[in-house]
Amino acid sequence: RGHGQAETAAAIEEVTSGMDARITRELARAHIRGPGPQSGPVEVGPVVERIAGALARMPAGHAVTWRREVEPGLMAPMDEADLVELLGTLLENAAKWARSDVRIAASSAGASVVLLVEDDGPGIAPGDRRAALRRGGRLDPDRSGTGLGLAIADDIVRAYEGALELEDAPAGGLRVRIALPATPAAVAHRGAA
Repeated sequence: RGHGQAETAAAIEEVTSGMDARITRELARAHIRGPGPQSGPVEVGPVVERIAGALARMPAGHAVTWRREVEPGLMAPMDEADLVELLGTLLENAAKWARSDVRIAASSAGASVVLLVEDDGPGIAPGDRRAALRRGGRLDPDRSGTGLGLAIADDIVRAYEGALELEDAPAGGLRVRIALPATPAAVAHRGAA
C-alpha cells in the first residue's frame, strides 16, 4: 500500500484475514469440551447473570436493556466452560446487533433444555441463515467480526447432540433457539436443586 499497490495490499489483507478467521475458529473448536464423565450439569441462571452483567458494563452494553428470564434451578446438561462460551458468544452477538433490547430465556421443555437469545436488531433473512452458521459466514462486511460466532455456537450445541435454529424474534431481530437433550443426570440434579 505504501508503494502505491493498493489492489495487491487489499488482496493480501483479504487472504490473511481469512487465515486468521480459520485459525481462530479451529482454536475455538479445540476448546469445546463436549459431553464426558466430568461435564455438567451446570446451573444456567448464575452463568447468564455473570455474562449479561459483564456485557452490560461494556460501552456497547450500556445502551441495551438486558432481559433475563431463566427458570430457577434450571440445569444445562453440559460442561460449564462450554455453556459460558456458548452464551457469551450468543449474547455478545445479540448486543452487537441490537438496537435497544436483548432477551435471554431458558426453560425446561419435556426432555429438553431450551435456551433463547433474542435481539431487536435487523435480524437475518431466512435465505441467509444457513450461510450465517458457516465458518466465516459474515453477512455484513462493514461490521467488525470474524463471522465465527454463530458457527462456534452451533459446534458447541452439536457436540451435546442438541439443535440450534435461527428464527425471527418477536421484536423483529434474530432469535437463536437452542434445544439440548436433558440427560437423566441433569434432570435428577435439577430436581434436587
